[in-house]
Amino acid sequence: PTDSNQHNDPEAAATDLGPATSLSQDNALVMQYLAELNEEAVHLINAESHGEALACLSQAEEKISTLDKIAPTEESYIITVFYNIACCHQKLGQLQKCKAYLKLTIQLLKKLFASKKDRPKPSRKRRLTG
Repeated sequence: PTDSNQHNDPEAAATDLGPATSLSQDNALVMQYLAELNEEAVHLINAESHGEALACLSQAEEKISTLDKIAPTEESYIITVFYNIACCHQKLGQLQKCKAYLKLTIQLLKKLFASKKDRPKPSRKRRLTG
């Protein structure tokens, strides 16, 4: 099991996730790496290896902090990482850390939904026939 003090402050992580319009090639590779780490962590969670899963997710959290910008389509991956970190902390009995990551997850979800609500909807022009 990994020492849980290695994790970044969840409240600080929320401020690092500003609005973005595009991903650089480096960010795309980081997102692919995040997906792989999260997938590995989910397998470990399912095997009841929560300490090892938390170690994988800790690596993912460190990579998140390296992203320049985050495209709205990629925010859900990051939210999933933080939610899974919360679940691991809960299973390990670290309820204050679980609470902090759940708050972060909710904050990021609200931000994601607000940004989707503010986006202009595609116009649906009707074609007149006749």
